[in-house]
Amino acid sequence: MKTQIASIALALTTALIATNAAALSQELNPYYSDIALTNPYADSTCHLWGKASSRHSQDQLTFNFINQTNTYRIISWLDYQGDVQEYATLAPGQSTEIVTYEGHPWMVQDGRGDCMEVIRNGATLAHVAPPKPQVYPGTPDPYAETYKVSGTQYGGYLNMRIGPGMGYGKIAVLPEGYLVDIVKTSHGWGQVRLKHGQTGWVSMKFLAAM
Repeated sequence: MKTQIASIALALTTALIATNAAALSQELNPYYSDIALTNPYADSTCHLWGKASSRHSQDQLTFNFINQTNTYRIISWLDYQGDVQEYATLAPGQSTEIVTYEGHPWMVQDGRGDCMEVIRNGATLAHVAPPKPQVYPGTPDPYAETYKVSGTQYGGYLNMRIGPGMGYGKIAVLPEGYLVDIVKTSHGWGQVRLKHGQTGWVSMKFLAAM
């Protein structure tokens, strides 16, 4: 009987040590990051949506996204073309672990799909060096007078906002193929004038010169 009790105690002790060791190794693992989602509003990193894209890497990382807000959050990967690939939806208090790679940016969106923040290598891009300038579709054509909405997602509409960034409020939606004139540009965003004279800002990534 004593031998059986001793064996059980040894097994429990071994399991406890293994569990603690695993937790400790995870806590100290430089390739594992707990990412607490706390932002109630979109932050300044969202202007990089349309600029940031993944680069090829073999160095694995694990992100544990924890939704500490009181609303839903969507976790999406920005792929090698910078397109949005939805991976998980988190209710308040939920978390999810995602295995990713160094140099792969992730975007946190609210329940409507609007950007809240952009994260790369476990840090918001606002706290790391700014990315190198990139040339991407939608760069203004100096000879074009008119542009059309092209390449939209999420139902074929492009959001027009009051300012040049995802953190600004939406004032209109422009359908695929809609024609606009560009007034001026700023960091990948264009201030456009609609047919009836209203102006607003849209991502240049979704405009094509006529």
